Amino acid sequence: QADGADETGRLEAGQVVKVTDGATVGACSANDRFCGVVGAVEDGFAAVQLRGFVQVSYTGAVTTGWNKLAADGKGGVTPYASGWDILVVDKEVVSPAVEADGGSGTAVPESGTAVIWL
Repeated sequence: QADGADETGRLEAGQVVKVTDGATVGACSANDRFCGVVGAVEDGFAAVQLRGFVQVSYTGAVTTGWNKLAADGKGGVTPYASGWDILVVDKEVVSPAVEADGGSGTAVPESGTAVIWL
């Protein structure tokens, strides 16, 4: 069963999730440990992949190899020092990191998609 997650009240395919109640998954908050990734949602039920290779969105300095990751609170993953060891086998940068300019701008972290092993 799927708890409503985002502003539309739905979980979305590709979103990392956590167990929220008996036989129920829901959206992760920032820095949560995730248990799997939604494959599909229909009629209030979610198909969740718990093991194997899966593609997720990421934000931050993710590298191929072992990373300490957690949920980013927006459906993807992000590096987190107290996170869990997750193997990243491939990644595609969609938006490269942008440095803050002389203290007047805001830095923007790298983002993209990554294939991880659950």
